[in-house]
Amino acid sequence: MAKPLQVATTIQSQIQSGKDSRGTSGTQMMMCWAYESPSVVHGDDNHWGGLQFYVNGYKHKGKVKVMLSYNDTYTVSFIDQHSNEVHSVDYIHFPELAETIDNFVETGEVLEDA
Repeated sequence: MAKPLQVATTIQSQIQSGKDSRGTSGTQMMMCWAYESPSVVHGDDNHWGGLQFYVNGYKHKGKVKVMLSYNDTYTVSFIDQHSNEVHSVDYIHFPELAETIDNFVETGEVLEDA
């Protein structure tokens, strides 16, 4: 069984190594989001665990929670500054993770391919 810290660390590394369709690296995207305060999220009945962090993007300001599902896909939830979930995207694969987050944080929209 995966340990929550290991899962969170892996998710952060995968976001950093991601790229968008224009070739922007995940690390650059994270800087644009004002990524801060990463923390471990423990697993539940459907997830191994995850990573939660704060962003201050152009359209989304608040928390982003990325959970690793047992089927090796991610569920990404966007939570506003009042702790309300404003959007969630299921079945995200690693190659689309950084771009999916970036698109919502910066434009308020979700990629159709995701």
